[in-house]
Amino acid sequence: MLPRYTGILLSAGESRRMGRPKALLTLGGRTFFREACEAMRAAGLATRVAVVPPGLAAELRADAAGADLLANGEPERGQIHSLKMGLAWIIAGGSPAQPLDGAFVLLVDNPGDLTDRLRIVAEAVARDPGLVYTASHGGEPGHPLWLPARLWARLLDWDGPGGTRGFLEARGEPVTAVETAFPSALHDIDTPGDYSGLPG
Repeated sequence: MLPRYTGILLSAGESRRMGRPKALLTLGGRTFFREACEAMRAAGLATRVAVVPPGLAAELRADAAGADLLANGEPERGQIHSLKMGLAWIIAGGSPAQPLDGAFVLLVDNPGDLTDRLRIVAEAVARDPGLVYTASHGGEPGHPLWLPARLWARLLDWDGPGGTRGFLEARGEPVTAVETAFPSALHDIDTPGDYSGLPG
């Protein structure tokens, strides 16, 4: 159990290139959304929130595995807006008696082996929660991302280019890549071709 760790699933994108909601795509008999929510639950994260499109909130609730849902009515503002929504929600509900070390940030279009990838990154986080970590494969950085709590307030104030990566680069924050055996760490399912190329 990881009582000081939280999880934020970013699932509010418009899916324009895919042509249908990526949250509802399936892999191994589960929707991408369900796999991510179940992985967060299996990791024992203290707080779990998924940021979703308003029109899909009711449909996705059955797959949320206990995660709270936040509706993002402005998906055109990008992933970082969803991340800020999730962080603000967690901070507003956080307990001063239980300070949080940070949050795992998951992307709904990054399916496959999420429970294992979370476990591997969490092992690195446990050694030093103040660093930024990302799962990697073959030396290439992927997902999920660990964002330490010390950066949350700074990110909420960030209005520069490049989203979360731009924020980290602007601050000169090193990102520690945690090698995994899973090519799924690099999955980025944006188009029907990406989806048809998934194994299983």
